[in-house]
Amino acid sequence: MCAYAVPRADGSGCSYRHFGDRGFVELHMLDHPIVDVLLAEDAGGQYYAWIDSDKDRPSLVWGDRLLFAMCFPGDPWEMERGGKGRVLRLSVNLAGGAKEGV
Repeated sequence: MCAYAVPRADGSGCSYRHFGDRGFVELHMLDHPIVDVLLAEDAGGQYYAWIDSDKDRPSLVWGDRLLFAMCFPGDPWEMERGGKGRVLRLSVNLAGGAKEGV
């Protein structure tokens, strides 16, 4: 999986945006490097992800809870209770083992 590595304004590393395969990430045409990332389930992770009940990888990942929730026609946690999928908390690791502190 790939994502844009966007430097944080305070200089404390990067945040990641537009997760997906390289072609999907490139479609957003941002002026930031595209990096290979690994997503790890982490109850305290900064990122929120949605996995449809019939899939094995996230279809949506956001680094902000409010922006994540706005992507749904209703409450994603209610949709999870209804069996439509799962909400996960994730941390992001750069492929190759380096962790970006997020």
